[in-house]
Amino acid sequence: MITEPQVNARNNDQSLSSARLATLVSFFVGSLILYLIATIKLDQLVFDEAHYVPAAQAMIDGNSNPIPEHPPLGIMLIALSMLVAGDTPFGWRLGSMLAGSWLIVGLLLLCWQLPLRRIVYVGCLLLTSHFIYIHARIAMLDIYMCALLVWALVALNGCFLTDKLQHKQWLLLLSALLWGLATAVKWVAVVGFVIAVLHLVVIKVASKRFSSVGNRWCDDSYLQNISLLLAVSGYLSFFILGYSLPYLLLGQWNVIDAVVEAWQLQHRVPASHNYHSEMWNWPLLLRPIWYEYRQIGDGLVRGVFCLGNPVIMFGGLLSILWSLCNWWQQQSRLLFLILIYYSGFYLCWTVVSREASFHYYYFPSVLFMTLSLGVNLSAMLTNNRRSIYPWLVLAIAAIFFLYFYPVLSGIAFPLNEHLRLWSWFQVWI
Repeated sequence: MITEPQVNARNNDQSLSSARLATLVSFFVGSLILYLIATIKLDQLVFDEAHYVPAAQAMIDGNSNPIPEHPPLGIMLIALSMLVAGDTPFGWRLGSMLAGSWLIVGLLLLCWQLPLRRIVYVGCLLLTSHFIYIHARIAMLDIYMCALLVWALVALNGCFLTDKLQHKQWLLLLSALLWGLATAVKWVAVVGFVIAVLHLVVIKVASKRFSSVGNRWCDDSYLQNISLLLAVSGYLSFFILGYSLPYLLLGQWNVIDAVVEAWQLQHRVPASHNYHSEMWNWPLLLRPIWYEYRQIGDGLVRGVFCLGNPVIMFGGLLSILWSLCNWWQQQSRLLFLILIYYSGFYLCWTVVSREASFHYYYFPSVLFMTLSLGVNLSAMLTNNRRSIYPWLVLAIAAIFFLYFYPVLSGIAFPLNEHLRLWSWFQVWI
């Protein structure tokens, strides 16, 4: 017999789940509206859209990929966006906007076990991220790759949260699928999969060294009977599928030659560029990029400035350092995930052979940095610690977002006004 307290508990759980689902839907819709506002103002190709949009149009016309150094799946997604919404600025970018909103939802799902008020806080902070906002409104590959890799991590994290073996296996396979597709969008996503595999290996090793009691991050009971072979084989299969499908749809069967050519072309990137920056510049905002700066007449210009929100960039860096010092004491699996993926996507550039590198390469790391800042600040919003400081930081981040909004969104502003308002330092020009 089910007692009244049990019924009440069940109803409370259902209400809480409904509230969480409503929160996710609200952030998806809200972020999509945010990305849609003023998008029509960007009526010309912006930065690397000059490569990707013509490549997508060539794919639609049944021609070969004019930029074979990139995996073709991301270009196919841009082409699909254009098929749905037309060969217009809105059509180029509709897929990016949807990917950006799904990216927000995926990051919130990583916080699913946190109290609802903390999830809401993290979501609000994510909406102030310049990096997500800019890339969700232009037709580049990065937003598609980041959305896929975040959802791959959501599926992998789901393996820890379910007790059913069959569910674990399906979630692991789904994670491998998404990692593979992310790599078929942009090569750097392979770093995420390597981190994922090493993560599982570390858990297996650490669980034998440390007692699982009180060590939630390395409790291998969550991975019981999970096969790394399944993950690796699934990843390779879906990477090959995602890489091959666009070529096969165009009737091009020499996919292996295309992969070899792409690998060779990746090593022929120009050694110098006006916006080249070293990796140590990225966290310090020393060489951001003007994706667009164009005079439109009547003394007006449009600009898109790829500059991280200073509150998130510097506050997030401090949060990463704090997490590094405190995750062991807290035994937090979420902080552990944030640390290894932030570090992996950042430090990989110390070994990747690339003569010209750019500020936006920091994008995947910024996602986990923002998540770290949100998770750590929102910890002050628990029932017995309702501090004003998290809301103060969020308010300042929102103020910076609004301050830079003209040069994030591409709306018109007076010629050279940016020199005084938004380009604070000479290296920002």
